[in-house]
This record gives sequence, structure tokens and C-alpha cells, in this order.
Amino acid sequence: MAINKFTDSQQSAIDAKCPILVSAAAGSGKTAVLTERVIKKLTGDNPIDADKLLIVTFTNAAAFEMRSRIEKRLFEECAKYPDNKNLMRQKHLIGSADICTIDSFCINLVRENFEKCGVEPNFKVSDGNDMKATCNLVLTEIIDENVLEKRDLYDGLLELLGCEYDDTELKSIIEEIYLFSRQIPFPEKFLDNLLIPYRLEFNPSHPWYIAAKELAENYVKAISDNLSDMADCIADMSVNADKCDGYVKKLGVLLFGLEGSLNHFDWDEFRDKLFGFVADKITIGSKDGKAGEDF
Repeated sequence: MAINKFTDSQQSAIDAKCPILVSAAAGSGKTAVLTERVIKKLTGDNPIDADKLLIVTFTNAAAFEMRSRIEKRLFEECAKYPDNKNLMRQKHLIGSADICTIDSFCINLVRENFEKCGVEPNFKVSDGNDMKATCNLVLTEIIDENVLEKRDLYDGLLELLGCEYDDTELKSIIEEIYLFSRQIPFPEKFLDNLLIPYRLEFNPSHPWYIAAKELAENYVKAISDNLSDMADCIADMSVNADKCDGYVKKLGVLLFGLEGSLNHFDWDEFRDKLFGFVADKITIGSKDGKAGEDF
């Protein structure tokens, strides 16, 4: 009989004969319920052996706490029923139970089946420093291959990331993405999904489309605003007013063309018109006789 007084829900979890999922807030008694459920299985009508248990936790501290609680409850039961041979047997077997962290369980599983896993029996688990060195070595080899075979693409990547003079930052970015991917359930899928925003098919909701359209609209607005300011200034000019007027009309033609390309989603045409435009340099002067300046 447990010393703890359990709620009806907790007692139901303890007594359940089938696999169950217990989800509750911190401090609500999950560990106590699991401990009592284990004791019930070790001391019931058809007891299981304690060394057949597998209890997996996330941290070493949790594993230690779990083992300590189960051992304490077994000692309490043994003290109440000193003649119970099964309890005495369970008390001796509990030390061999697998109550450990997830990584410890996986390491032991590989050690026991190393020949099926294709590893040496004396393998060791790498610590953070070893992993960093290995990761850096692999990255260096990959980068060297790409420098030799795809120099232009590699240089473009360095320029895009702002690390064209030192590839250390590139290695850091790649390593950060890789380590993050290892923390989620389907890392390969995560890495594949990173390519989606860079695909070129037309899609108005595509992130790149939205960014490009916003940038193009900003260019058009800036030209339109400057065009209006220039038109207002021409009336006060005393030098080269005709040339300035011609330049304003030239800008107007450019603006009309850019707006047309934008409306037809023709990004190549928009780019060619924008970057193919050559600005005129015109010296101007005002009617009050002030020194000339470039328009």
C-alpha cells in the first residue's frame, strides 16, 4: 500500500493494465505516479522482474531521482513484509534495471549490437570538442571541392553572406544550420524546405516575389517623388532650364515604362530599364544669381 494519497486520476494511472500517456504540469505528481505504477508491477499477482524494466528520462538527474524513489519504495515494502521472497528478490534486481537517459540507452543498445550497426566494439561517444573538430574538417573538405569545381557559385555565396575575405563565417553559418537541424524530428525534410523560398516558379505569395515587388514599388515611388520635386524647381531656374525640362520628361518616360513592367510582372524588363537609364548631369542656376549646381 502506498504512503502517498493519490487522486482518482492518479490512482487510475497506477492501476491501468494497458499502456498509458500521462500529461501533467510540473510538480503535479507524475514521478510519484510512475514510481507507484512500477511498484505495483513488481509486487502484483504476476510480478515482473525489476531487471526487465526500461525507464527512460531526459536528464541524469531525473534518472537518479527515479531510481532512488523506486528503491525507497521497495525498501518500505520489504520492511512491512520481511518474509516476502519476491520483494527481497526485486530489491536485489533493481540495481540492474535500465533506468537511464535516452542517450545512455541508445549507447548501450549500440554496444550490445555493434556488429549489426557496423561499428567497432570499442567505439566512444564524442564530446562537443571532438564533434566541432570533425565538423570543421568535413566543412573544409566540402568547401575545397566547391572552390575547385564551382568557383563562381562559391564566390557568389561568400559575397551574399558578406564573408568574401574569410570563409570562417561561412563555416559558422553552415554549422549552425546543421546543428539546428539535428534537434528536430526530420532534419532532411527541414533542410530540403530551406530551398523552397529560392525556387523560381511564379507565385504571388512567394516570399521572394513579395520582397522583389516591394523593392520595385519603392524604386518607382522614389522616381515619382523626385520627378515631382524636379518639375517644381524648373520654374525658378535661370540656367539650362530647357535641358532640365527635357531630363524631367526623360524621367517621366522611364517611370511610365517601369510601371508597365511592374504591372506585367516582367522583372527582367524592369531591371533592364532601371539599370539601363543614364542620368544626365546638368548645371543649373537660380534667378537670384546664386552659384550653379548639378541638377
